[in-house]
Order: sequence, then C-alpha cells, then structure tokens
Amino acid sequence: MEAKEIPINSIEELDIILNRIRNGIDSVKKDLEDSEKGTWKLYFRGEAKKYDEVNASIFRDDFLFEHEGEYLKSLLDKTNLDTSLSNLGKIQHYGGCTRLMDFTKDFNVALYFVCCEHDDEDGYIYCYDTQSITDENSEVCKILSDFTFLPSNNLQSDLKIIAEKYSKTTEEIKLIVSKDYFLDFDLLKKENLRMTRQEGLFLWMGDSNLAVSSCKKTKATPLSDENGRGENYPGVVLKVIVPNYLKKEIRTYLARPRTYTKGYLFPDEPKGTGYNFHSAERKYFEEIINCQKV
Repeated sequence: MEAKEIPINSIEELDIILNRIRNGIDSVKKDLEDSEKGTWKLYFRGEAKKYDEVNASIFRDDFLFEHEGEYLKSLLDKTNLDTSLSNLGKIQHYGGCTRLMDFTKDFNVALYFVCCEHDDEDGYIYCYDTQSITDENSEVCKILSDFTFLPSNNLQSDLKIIAEKYSKTTEEIKLIVSKDYFLDFDLLKKENLRMTRQEGLFLWMGDSNLAVSSCKKTKATPLSDENGRGENYPGVVLKVIVPNYLKKEIRTYLARPRTYTKGYLFPDEPKGTGYNFHSAERKYFEEIINCQKV
C-alpha cells in the first residue's frame, strides 16, 4: 500500500495537522485486511532528512553485530541488569547499539527529531498504524530476549535450547524471531526518564532470513516506504513532509507550549542507575574480543 503524503506548508498548519493525520489514518484503516484484528495504535518516527537506508544501530556496525549477544551482556554486567527487553531499551536510550528502532506516540516528539538538524534538507515523519506487544512477560517477548542475547558461536545448538525451554520446535523459534515487533509496555519506562519524556516505544527488528538460511544471525531488512514488517504491520501508512525552510521556526514553536527541547527530551540519567553505554564501551569490548583471539 502506497503511503499517503501530507506536506506542512506553513507554521500555522501545525495546529491542525494532527487532525488531518488522524482522518487520514482512519481512511487507510478501512483498506487494511486485518483492521478488525485487535486494537491498532498510531506511532511515529521522525527523520531529519531522507536516508538511503534506515536500520537499527547494531546493524550499522559489522563487528558489534557479529558479537551481538556478547557485546550486550558485557554492558549489562557493568550495571547488574538482566537480559530483559526493558533493559535492552536502557542500552538503546543511553548510548549502546541494539536491534531496537526508536519510535514515539507523540507527534511533537517526532517533529522535534525532524527539525533538530539538517536545516538544509527536508525532513519526514513516518506514521504507522499498527499493533504492539504490551506485556514484557509474554512468551514472545521472552523468546525475543533470549535470541537477542545469544552469543555468536553455537547458534544452532542454542536455538535448540530455546526451543526446548518453550516446548517448541527450532523452526517455530526461527519463525518467531524472523518477524518484527513493536514493543510498548510500562517496564520500558521504568528508570528510563528519556523513554518517559519522549513517549517512546521500540520496534524490535527481527532476523527475516533466519527461518530459511543457515543458523547464523543476519541483518534485519531496513525500513522503507514500500517495505512492511511481515505480519505485524503494513508499512508506512502516512508520511508528513517538513520543508527545510520551516525547521528553525518549528523549533521555536515546539519550545513554547511544552518543552520539546533537547534539555527536556534528553535529561541526565536517573541518579544511582549508572547507565552510560557510550562509544568508549565499544572500543573496550573490541579489545576484549581481540585478546580472546590471541
């Protein structure tokens, strides 16, 4: 399904744009085959310019992706966190690389990310009308977590262990982790002030080739206007175009009614948590792996 486009032509249109989006979404819903399958929700992703490829951060670094499970566990070990998806969200929001893609339920948050940089290029807000997982304790969430933190070696036997744990076949586990899932549950926001203020949620990007290929993790398919994410949602249903000449004016607009600013949306980490998964951790991890090879 081709995404409908809504251009923002002037700053005055911001006061009515959400209604236009909701009306557009309602008309699109009528055309969706699964429109009666549960409750669908409206999620946004703002991008400051048109990118050739949009993928989660772990897939942009070949070395980290090759050692995904070991890398993520090394970060958790420093903070005494467990291997839950909510803690994977903390890694994502505080500087680490993960297979999570950031989304928001607040249109103005997406608008902030569109206008925060690249003033010489048009920005885009991609709108998704979709379902999401709202319970971290669901079986699917637990399987996704187990798969994410698997080490890179022995994937074949590790998948069998996961299958036995949940009384499933290996092929069933492969099918589950081959899909993408929006994650929107309260535990994601626990001790994660950035997540709370940004009205955030995540897209867990699955391994679409694992079910038909050898037992080796492969990179997720990038986001695109045309590409849906398997059975979970049809793809982009609306695209809001923000012209470059409005970005500066919109930043001023966003700072007035509510504090949609960098200081508000990116607060310091909560006291006592010690989350700081910045780029230095990547170099430290690489040194550990290289020492193990010697």
